[in-house]
Amino acid sequence: MTHRRIKARHVAQSETALIAAAIAGEQRHGFIDGVEVDFRHPDLPASDWEAAAWWYVWGVPPRNAGIIFPAEAELDLDALREAKGMMGAALVPVFARAGDRVSIINVVPKIEDRRFDHPHDAQQRLAYLQIERPSGEIVCPPAL
Repeated sequence: MTHRRIKARHVAQSETALIAAAIAGEQRHGFIDGVEVDFRHPDLPASDWEAAAWWYVWGVPPRNAGIIFPAEAELDLDALREAKGMMGAALVPVFARAGDRVSIINVVPKIEDRRFDHPHDAQQRLAYLQIERPSGEIVCPPAL
């Protein structure tokens, strides 16, 4: 890796969290709850960029993917919204199902505060995702 962390990355210790962290890091590809996730994209080289460790947990984009993976889908949606403090949010739930494939369709640089010395501190890269269903249907999570 060419980038260096000053603070260790915190990753929850559940099996799903560890798999999601590997997909977000150097691995860039894997399966969560039977859903194929492919984060390989030329604008997000694993040597320079990684997704936040919690990217797979349903929440408001851009800090989360905006996708409900099968394990979370088993929970009551209203209880899930309440637990996440999203009761007033107008976020439409987008469900990924086993057999689906999540991939990146577009990467957009977002320039932040330029006072920092290192370019990675000044820029985020927002990855816009799509879900490809076995039927050929394409579903895109909301991008806020």
